[in-house]
Amino acid sequence: MKSPTASVAVSVLLLAVLSGCSMGPSVSDKHFADHSDALNSSSAAYIPGFLPTDAEGVDLAVGSKPAGSQLHWSSTGGITASYCEAGPISGTPTDLGVDWWPDTVPAEGFDCGRWMAFESGGEFFAWDTDF
Repeated sequence: MKSPTASVAVSVLLLAVLSGCSMGPSVSDKHFADHSDALNSSSAAYIPGFLPTDAEGVDLAVGSKPAGSQLHWSSTGGITASYCEAGPISGTPTDLGVDWWPDTVPAEGFDCGRWMAFESGGEFFAWDTDF
C-alpha cells in the first residue's frame, strides 16, 4: 500500500512536468542595443542607475534559481556615477551561467551600493550583491 505522502509528491511532480513548469535553474538573459533600449524595456527595474548613458551592447542576466543579477556593457566614458567609489570590491557574484561573464573577477573596481562593478578587457561588468 502506498503512503498518501508519496502519492501526493508524485502527483505534484507529474503536474509540474506536464504543465511545463521548470523545477531547475531559472535565469533570464537579455540583450539590449544601448542604454535607452535597456531603460525602455520590461527589465528596466533591474538596470542600476550607474549604467552610463553611452552604454552599448548591454547584457542583463537575472536569476531566480540561483538568485542574482549580472550586467555587462561597453562604454567609452566608464563608470561615472558619483556614488560609485573606486577601490576594492567585495563578495562573489552568483554563477548564472551566462557566456558573457568573465572567468575571473578582479579585486579592484567600483562599489556602487548594492552593486559591485569592474572593468575587464575594455568592457564593464557588475553584479547585484543584494541576493
